[in-house]
Amino acid sequence: MKISESAYSAWQAKLQGMSWFGFIWKFWGMYGIVYYLAVGVFLLVRPESRILAATAFLAFVLARGVVAEILYLFIKTQRPHQIYNFSQPKSWLFSWGTKRPDSFPSGHAISSAAISSVLFFYNPVLGIVGFGVALFVGMGRIILGYHYVSDVLGGWFLGALTGYVAYFYLAEMLFTRF
Repeated sequence: MKISESAYSAWQAKLQGMSWFGFIWKFWGMYGIVYYLAVGVFLLVRPESRILAATAFLAFVLARGVVAEILYLFIKTQRPHQIYNFSQPKSWLFSWGTKRPDSFPSGHAISSAAISSVLFFYNPVLGIVGFGVALFVGMGRIILGYHYVSDVLGGWFLGALTGYVAYFYLAEMLFTRF
């Protein structure tokens, strides 16, 4: 699903100003992923949750580092800012500019869905909050011009599937003591 150039142009105009619109979507689109880092640190300091933290990290690595990277080799889709030729907001930490045609799937969406799935299977409240964060992160990525709706939806689906596999199949195999 593609969003029109005029919609992206309108969003970009709003993002350039000091409006609440710009602040909110820049925050969610670039830094919403920090929620998962905070939860990871919280889980790591609790000895009984370290396997969960390891499983969530495994899901993240599989989703972002394996599944997404394999798809980027075969699916060459330009990002909205590349097609419509506008300069999207950048972050020195999480959202660098790129010239690669790697719009599908959204790396932020696949990562957040993979981690949220693992959290959900362990603790539904943490997972639901995680899925809420994933929703805002995905919307932010679309509004900022990094991805199309289909990139984010595909990322969420693939991430949730990867989180499921990591939690129900790989975690027991890798983290169970013999």
